[in-house]
Amino acid sequence: MEQSIYMPAEGRNGAGEAARLQLAACELRASALADTEQRLAAACAADAPSSTRGRVVSGALPVLVTCAPADVAVERAPAPLATLLPRCAFLAPGCALARQCAAFFAPALATAPGKGGVDIGEAAALVWFSVEGAQGEAPLKSWWPAGAQYDLLARRASPWRLKAHFSRWP
Repeated sequence: MEQSIYMPAEGRNGAGEAARLQLAACELRASALADTEQRLAAACAADAPSSTRGRVVSGALPVLVTCAPADVAVERAPAPLATLLPRCAFLAPGCALARQCAAFFAPALATAPGKGGVDIGEAAALVWFSVEGAQGEAPLKSWWPAGAQYDLLARRASPWRLKAHFSRWP
C-alpha cells in the first residue's frame, strides 16, 4: 500500500511559507529586543544609587560623538555631539544614542540621489560607533553594554570620544 503525505494548499508553495516564517522570526526578534531594552531601563531606574550596584548601573558616561568624515557631505564638518550615555546602554543601530546622532548630524549627512533629505529613522538604523584606540580605530560591539566597553577601551578618558558612522559597516 502506498502512503500519501498530506500537505495543505498554502504549504505547497515553499517560498511563501518560508517568507512567512522568516517574517515571524523577525517580528519575534524585534519584540524580544524591545522587551530587553524595557527590562534594562527598569533595572536602571529601580536600583538605588546608595548601593554599589546602583551606582554602577545608574551611572552615566560623558561622551563626545563626532561624525565620520566619510559620511559628511558638507564642506565644514559638523560640531561634535556632547551627551551623557547610561553605562547599561547598548550601542546597537536604532538605540537612543543612534537616534540622537542621526537627528543631530542629519543636516551634514550625504543623501541618496533623488531624495529631499536624510530620513532620520533610516539613518539611525544604519549607525555604528567606533573609538580611537592604541591600534587605530576599532568598531564598538553593539551587544556589549557601553560601560563595559568604556572600562576596557577608554583608559579613563573623559569625555569618551566616539565616532558615528552611517555607512561602510565593518
